[in-house]
Amino acid sequence: QDFAYNIGSDSYPDHIAAIGTGAIIHSNTSPAFNCGVANAAQPGETRGNTVGVSFQFMDLVDGASPATKNELMATYLAFFGQTSEITQNMVLNEGWNMIASPAQMADSAVVTMFPSHVSGTLFSFNGAYVSETHLARSKGYWLRFDSTETVALSGTPLDAFTVILDAGWNMISGPSCEVATAQIFDQDSVIIPGTFYSFDGSYSQSDTLKPGLGYWVRASDSGAVTISCTAPVAKIAALQKPDLSAIPAIIISGENNIFQTLYIDARLPEAVEKTRFTLPPVAPKPLLDARFADDSYLSESSEQTIVLQAERYPLRLQMTNLGSASFEISEMAGTAIIATHTLRDGDILQLTNPNVKRLSIRKSGLETGIPLQFAVEQNYPNPFNPATEIRFALPEQSDVRVEIYNAIGQKIATVMDAKLQPGYHQVRWDGKNQSGNFVASGIYFYRVSAGEFVAHKQMILMK
Repeated sequence: QDFAYNIGSDSYPDHIAAIGTGAIIHSNTSPAFNCGVANAAQPGETRGNTVGVSFQFMDLVDGASPATKNELMATYLAFFGQTSEITQNMVLNEGWNMIASPAQMADSAVVTMFPSHVSGTLFSFNGAYVSETHLARSKGYWLRFDSTETVALSGTPLDAFTVILDAGWNMISGPSCEVATAQIFDQDSVIIPGTFYSFDGSYSQSDTLKPGLGYWVRASDSGAVTISCTAPVAKIAALQKPDLSAIPAIIISGENNIFQTLYIDARLPEAVEKTRFTLPPVAPKPLLDARFADDSYLSESSEQTIVLQAERYPLRLQMTNLGSASFEISEMAGTAIIATHTLRDGDILQLTNPNVKRLSIRKSGLETGIPLQFAVEQNYPNPFNPATEIRFALPEQSDVRVEIYNAIGQKIATVMDAKLQPGYHQVRWDGKNQSGNFVASGIYFYRVSAGEFVAHKQMILMK
């Protein structure tokens, strides 16, 4: 509601009136009362002072408004209860930050609010990243800085607003106070539980929205949600977190204690919504991002591909909760496998090659322990279409090459060239040549060499 008021000789408002089609909510003609709102700023002062208001609620006048007296009282008190300007200190990290406006700013231009930001790096999200110049309330943004700094921003508090979410991922913000995600009024029931994420070099789940920060949230459909500093009558459903403590886990960590945990070979109740285990779109340049190829962090399959983005190597990979099982992890540069490792519960793998952007991982059906001699098994399946597995045993550390030849002896692909530890290993051929093209049906041979040990076997690709 907008209001106009007359200033009396004592610098206090003497009359409150609604502007436009609104209704007068109080007339001071009878009885007299103190209708003070604010002193004008005095010489040397930057702002005036809020003062009190006193009158009898029974004297509220309904000027042809259909509102009830209680509603008029609430409007009146909300008007006089305006909080003075607040200041929010925002700590901004070197690199990319997910930020938001912590208050209603007099000037919302990014160059005014964050003068030292990297020019041209303010982005919102609308199914794709969109370049922006100003910050709007309720929205979250990416913004980049060349160094860590603290910025103090002052403005009028934002106590509540309604956000229209699109189906899929949305970048949003909270008001000028901390709000628990469970207190968000999701009137259309579109929020997917467990999909609030903040960013601090990597993504982490959030259960609280803090002023000045941007957040991701995923919606099952378009709909409206209300975020308020006052707890609403209705709330989103309380998040029942599934127990992941017994699921095989892959913990990938980098510098500054940043890590991502992925879960594989999971067994979840049918009622659990699988989309809650998805991750937001990849940050512009994360310190670390690790996810499965389907953008999830949990898979019910025992075979997956991990996609990596990291600013610096080496990375540390550890597997836990495996019991007696083991997993084969292959380091991939493009489509080529450059190393394969067998990991058991608690084992740690150092990833030192920055060209490794993908890891192929699968539960191993191989024997455990150290074999007594070199051995190469028949590929399985055979015949095959389109891919097959080649397994072999190494009694000692060896430089291993696995090559594919056609029926006339021409080499068409190298599927492994790596130093491997003693143990049982396997490699997968996807039926493609070195150029990445599928080969024709026919008889092929695979050659496994490890030091002085060499073995050849025949296989059939049948389409």
